[in-house]
Amino acid sequence: MTKFDDSSKIKEIMRGVVEMTIRIKNQRYYTTEELSDMLPLTQLSIAAYIRKGKIRAVKIGLLWYISETNLNLFLQGTFHNEVK
Repeated sequence: MTKFDDSSKIKEIMRGVVEMTIRIKNQRYYTTEELSDMLPLTQLSIAAYIRKGKIRAVKIGLLWYISETNLNLFLQGTFHNEVK
């Protein structure tokens, strides 16, 4: 058995890579996976809200990131397409 035979270890390592809150100019950004853990929403629902413009997000590489500001706007019911 090699160190790569244990798929649970690989998933654990990848989960640590994927679940990565980042900071840009003192603004915290969450992945869709992190939001699905924090909110009663699935990643598919969050992705749908992003597509519909209800949550503003930026794509960095393969992942979508939602800023703390945009998350708060969404939670307050202020959708991005309503903000001027």
